[in-house]
Amino acid sequence: MDGDVQTEHDDVEKEMPNVKNGAYKIVANKLHKKYTRKVVAVDEFSLLVKPNECMVLLGTNGAGKTTTFNMMNGIVKSTSGET
Repeated sequence: MDGDVQTEHDDVEKEMPNVKNGAYKIVANKLHKKYTRKVVAVDEFSLLVKPNECMVLLGTNGAGKTTTFNMMNGIVKSTSGET
């Protein structure tokens, strides 16, 4: 796992108690979406967005951006993780 990804996972885990008090408007904790045994669309994506912050997902075609937003909006059920 990339060092930046691990740092974000750790930050999200550390901040989870503050999520309930409204410190963050958008929360994704280790979102994972697997369509088949070989097709993983999103692999443990974690993110915290505070009120009045702007967030953008950048990536190549097929990187999982749309799947991530769809999971965060309840359109697609994640295989694991929480929003």
